[in-house]
Amino acid sequence: MQEITYRIYADESVSNGKYYSNFYGGALVKTTNIPEIEKALNDKKEELNLNGEIKWTKVTENYLEKYTEIINLFFFFYKGWKNKSKNYVCSKCLCV
Repeated sequence: MQEITYRIYADESVSNGKYYSNFYGGALVKTTNIPEIEKALNDKKEELNLNGEIKWTKVTENYLEKYTEIINLFFFFYKGWKNKSKNYVCSKCLCV
């Protein structure tokens, strides 16, 4: 049986204090799927002229549609996991 490896992407929502580095969200991604997902997300960012890190605190009315397109693309990959049609991403991670 071939070994399957995953990469965990997580983001903390607390930058300091008692709960610093608690992870509240994340994604578990098969390493074999990472290049395809990264390319799709980076291509979409370039198409939408979104440079640098995408941060929800930067969402404005003018950028809402662009951010919606990026999150829809993420959930396209997540939906593949849920439907078992192609296992791309599993989310809902909580690491404390």
